[in-house]
Amino acid sequence: MIAGGLAHSLVIRAGEVVGVGSNAYGQITAPAGPFVAVAAAQHHSLGLKADGTIVGWGRNNSNQITIPTLPIISNIATGRDHTLALDQDGIVYAWGLNTSNQISIPASLSSVTAIAAGSMHSLALQSDGSVVAWGDNTLGQVTVPALVADAVAIAAGSNHSLAILANGTIVTWGNSAFGLATIPHLRDSAIAVAAGANHSLALLADGSVVAWGNNSAGQSTVPATVVNAVAIAAGANHSLAVLADGSVVAWGSNSAGQITIP
Repeated sequence: MIAGGLAHSLVIRAGEVVGVGSNAYGQITAPAGPFVAVAAAQHHSLGLKADGTIVGWGRNNSNQITIPTLPIISNIATGRDHTLALDQDGIVYAWGLNTSNQISIPASLSSVTAIAAGSMHSLALQSDGSVVAWGDNTLGQVTVPALVADAVAIAAGSNHSLAILANGTIVTWGNSAFGLATIPHLRDSAIAVAAGANHSLALLADGSVVAWGNNSAGQSTVPATVVNAVAIAAGANHSLAVLADGSVVAWGSNSAGQITIP
């Protein structure tokens, strides 16, 4: 429904993608839909069509938008220069840059229900609630804590990772700068998480959004207008939320117009 990249944002409206922000590589010039999901990275974008096919646009320096032959896909995620896809049978596919083994899918991976991609690392949530991570581990972002055994959702920032556990609490690991490891008090159970370069977002069951981490551009200062949210996303230094009425609120860096949602 929404996605944030380095300096661009994507919103699906009536099946078509509306892009705002930087278009230096054509990353907001989306082809025709209908689309059901979008993902945004540094300089490229992906769209999942209603028929389960993937389309990519923008920079292709590492073949991150050169889509291989795939079965019907149900979910997509993209890192700085790599791409992940999940099919209906829980199988993960990956392509693009592999300098940190971020597309070298572990052989033991199976029955995957969700995927996430950081700058140069990847995450997968398996049906048994376990999280598998691979790729760059410079800051411990793929060293999954032992207590993450019953996860229900995941997200990946540039160099940090997050999981929501079955009891609605959040666990984070990897980069701890900017207060990323200090999860604020949650007044209700978390139902979704999102991560930017150095900040994190959580959507709570009551429709409120909590943010923490780097706030240099206001990306962690949630506007008072964000109530009854139903979805969240994070760009490098900006944040987005979809409200129950379908409107989109964006905040944080507007260096390229990425939070100026029409």
